[in-house]
Amino acid sequence: VMKIESVAVEDGSTDQAGAALVHTSTGLVRVPMRGRPWQVFWLLHQAGVKFVDTDRLQQGLGISSEGAARNAIIRLKKVFAKAGVEKIVENRKGAGYRLVGGGSPG
Repeated sequence: VMKIESVAVEDGSTDQAGAALVHTSTGLVRVPMRGRPWQVFWLLHQAGVKFVDTDRLQQGLGISSEGAARNAIIRLKKVFAKAGVEKIVENRKGAGYRLVGGGSPG
């Protein structure tokens, strides 16, 4: 089973598009993204090890419903799953979402 050790943003990425670099127990996986999945990844990465609640997710993405926020998380998970990286997002009831392996240290 692949274990996620850390997650980074590839140099040259912007808040519009870029790539996640996922360091796993089996090697490095590059996951290019754009649009909504990238925006969600960027937000979660900026939060580091802190959980991002649904309200903050909605604000950061400029969306008005919890359902749309959940769908955005699902789309992000699908992008990573397609690249062979499962369980990239941790969900804790009442706390929100965060990247497994952390993000920015702050």
